Amino acid sequence: MKAAWTNLSGNVKGALLLAAAAFVLTVETVILRFIASEVAVPLYTFARALGQLGLGMILVASLGQGWRGMHSARMKLQIFRGTASLVSWLFYYYTFQVLDFAVATTLNFTTALFVVFLAGPIMRERVGAWRWAATGIGFVGVLLVVRPGA
Repeated sequence: MKAAWTNLSGNVKGALLLAAAAFVLTVETVILRFIASEVAVPLYTFARALGQLGLGMILVASLGQGWRGMHSARMKLQIFRGTASLVSWLFYYYTFQVLDFAVATTLNFTTALFVVFLAGPIMRERVGAWRWAATGIGFVGVLLVVRPGA
């Protein structure tokens, strides 16, 4: 399995990881929808953060890195990223309490579209015409679901 993964191109790996993340987030939102009236959003967010930390530690340990694999030369940036993730999760979970399920899920999937917009200015990546076209079509699809002004 590991050999098959290493033979994949970066774009294929990225697409597979994005699809896996979308699946996991969909399952998570369905669970959240069922328990949202009984569990406070901050508590759910805290539980998710602990779960993700635990899974991350297991993953690092399973790759043979041990505690060394959890060290970062940019600890301040790691703390900033963790805090930004925590705040975004809080907003994300609140959306499922105040918005229709389909709209909230659609807005969540726009993350990949925003990555394209920010790839040039932040990551200095070149985004070709085909990707811009696909991103534009994606945003049109989001507008069809969200129906602003309706």
